[in-house]
Amino acid sequence: MSNDKVGEFYYAYFEIAGSHAGPNEDIEYFCSLIEGLEEESRQLWDNSFYRIFDIGYESGTSSNSYSSDIREYVIKRIAEFNASIRFTIYPYAPIPENIE
Repeated sequence: MSNDKVGEFYYAYFEIAGSHAGPNEDIEYFCSLIEGLEEESRQLWDNSFYRIFDIGYESGTSSNSYSSDIREYVIKRIAEFNASIRFTIYPYAPIPENIE
């Protein structure tokens, strides 16, 4: 989680680090959190310029492909929030063996 101010705009980023659930479950979780916001906080969300659900993947080293479906009910939920979906593919970053 982080937040920034760029010019006159504020940015907030939230993530579920290390989640073992799939993107559908993670997005559903965030939708539930948004629905539970108090009025003033919900107004900030509703008036925000961008509302993006960003699904991140690490690319890995396998030559096998990986598929992940976003279910239609989740797409509908995202649309109800006037939000969009983004997919971010992160490069492979090996963990150093001997960190001292």
